[in-house]
Amino acid sequence: MVTNSFVGDAKASALGVGVPDMAFVVVPHPMGGISLDAIRAKVDAASPDILKAATQWKPTVTKLPPAKSPYVKSFKFTGTYADVNKMFFEKGWSMGLPIVPPTPELVRAMLKGTSHHPDEILWEVPPRGGALTVELAAIHAVMAGCKPEYMPVLLAAIDGLRSDKMSWRSATTTTHPNSPLVIVNGPIVKELGIAYSTGAAGGCYLPNVSIGNAICLIARVVGGAKPPDADKSTLGYPGNMIATVIGENEDANPWEPYHVEKGYKKNDNIVTVTVGGPPVNWQDHSSTTMEQVMRVAAGTVNYPGQNGSCYRTPFQGWGGDVFLILNTEFASLLKKDSWTKDSIRKFMFENGRHSIGELQAECVEIVEKRLGSKVTAETLVPASSSPEQIQIVVSGGMGKQSQYWPTCPGGPDHAIMINIDAWK
Repeated sequence: MVTNSFVGDAKASALGVGVPDMAFVVVPHPMGGISLDAIRAKVDAASPDILKAATQWKPTVTKLPPAKSPYVKSFKFTGTYADVNKMFFEKGWSMGLPIVPPTPELVRAMLKGTSHHPDEILWEVPPRGGALTVELAAIHAVMAGCKPEYMPVLLAAIDGLRSDKMSWRSATTTTHPNSPLVIVNGPIVKELGIAYSTGAAGGCYLPNVSIGNAICLIARVVGGAKPPDADKSTLGYPGNMIATVIGENEDANPWEPYHVEKGYKKNDNIVTVTVGGPPVNWQDHSSTTMEQVMRVAAGTVNYPGQNGSCYRTPFQGWGGDVFLILNTEFASLLKKDSWTKDSIRKFMFENGRHSIGELQAECVEIVEKRLGSKVTAETLVPASSSPEQIQIVVSGGMGKQSQYWPTCPGGPDHAIMINIDAWK
């Protein structure tokens, strides 16, 4: 069963998993947020079609369409840069931003950034299942404006996104505007000039912007995650065009770096990939104690409309990591006031809660089922399943601004860490 607003997504997703034809019973949108009587009316209207599909439907398509070769063929094109960009956009090879024409010479130069063979197939990118080779990744890296030395970071990020624990198919076809968040640790941050201080998550830094651009190009073009059929993001946001790539500010981090906290060595080059957002900025220019500052932070994560609000309760026992991106000023003041990462996590977990009464009605049933007892509208629900799922990274410069990244529900290990050096 599928609502009429999501037929295109359903057909594209079915084909992407190797089912060229499927029995769909189409019902009018929406199904959520309407009265029980309205739901019953839709059920009654759809029942004959459901019975017919269950007893009489037969597939009309018995073979998959011919598989497209993952190997790239070059072709000649004569025209201006504007002509090239127009042609790429019309063929669905770009997203509307200007691209660098991926000439064979530039692609060969880009491939020098990795020792992996150009024909190595990295991923069948959902939802379409397009085959991504190292060469095809290099082509999109050229188009996005990357330098060859950025290739290991890009390939490591792709390695993280393709993990089964990432649930990329779900993240890229939902109505929520999810986007990758890529955090880089280790000496490679400074070697490549990846921004980690003031404005790191914004523009003006080539490594951050071009790698983020390449990631989204691959997701949209190779994976086919484009609106309005496959990508059903209701509104979307710029992160769907350029993924957020930042370095951790290890110089100004008063605690151990994020990757060291997770068991890696300080000199290891590590990329951490998660999917979520859009980020929520929180600021506090007036509090005189760090506990007051943290209460502002807890109030920021305590909003009922975030993605999967009632699905990440401790009673359910699963849910993705959420990220606090602390600026260096808050981090240094917290450390000076004897706050640790663990005490920050505990405080946020206990104080960053909203009542079930603020959430959709089905949350009550979900929590009661997991808890095994009745709850009231005042029962408080945290923004993560446990304090340990609140991930803390220090990035950015001075100023009393920080970010909270809600996650996309889909797995217990939503933040994936990859060794960049394996992709050199």
